[in-house]
Amino acid sequence: MDVFSRMVTGFYLTMDAPSRLSTSLCLLHSVYDKTAWLKAREIEEPWPVAGLPDRVHVDNGADFRSRAFKRGCENAGVAIDWRPPGTPRFGGHIERLIGTQMGRLHFLPGTTFSNAQDLAENDSKKHAALTLRELERYIALDIAGSYHQSIHSSLSRPPLAVWRDHEGKIPLRLPQDRLQFWVSFLPEQERTLRPTGIHLFDLRYWSSALSADVGRTERRLLVKYDPRDMSRVFVRRPSGNFVEARYADLTLAVARQSG
Repeated sequence: MDVFSRMVTGFYLTMDAPSRLSTSLCLLHSVYDKTAWLKAREIEEPWPVAGLPDRVHVDNGADFRSRAFKRGCENAGVAIDWRPPGTPRFGGHIERLIGTQMGRLHFLPGTTFSNAQDLAENDSKKHAALTLRELERYIALDIAGSYHQSIHSSLSRPPLAVWRDHEGKIPLRLPQDRLQFWVSFLPEQERTLRPTGIHLFDLRYWSSALSADVGRTERRLLVKYDPRDMSRVFVRRPSGNFVEARYADLTLAVARQSG
């Protein structure tokens, strides 16, 4: 959320627990233009928020204290303000929004409610009626079509109107490289570049772009990976650029596709 205008900058929906990966995907959605994303979900409501923030306010979750998160923000020129422990009021604006949205979501079929007592005899699996993609669209419509265009109690105006009044006054700042911005927030390991490639989690990865670096550096290289797709990793060469490396064993890629 943009605190000044109360506009939601972006979100990421997943069934997984909060992680460095979900944080990076949420930031990616927040920072970049959403026109294509909205069109793919058949949403016509405007959602004009884009651009890197000067600073981001976060709680003290492990995903926000990770080296990858700190490095990603530093590379993008984004300062981090961690919420002081025991001071929930510092996150009141986002907590209220989440509370309001969750209240609406509990009216949907298949809700698990907030606790077991509320759930009672309700069979959530039996009544579930939305796919994850449909739920994502529902949330996006609630944000862009309802919340952004309704009078906000703290602003006495809709968040969208406040954003429109000021969006041309501040230069839009975007990452120079979309891939590198996303990769910088991914989980990471350091590995030695061997003649056979990069070895990670008992898998071997290779890229022809790494050929020139074999035997020329004793430094361990930074390797970024997406836990959802281990068919590729991103290796930072001594020059500082990331290159994509894929399974060195091509039979693994074939098996993955057939599976």
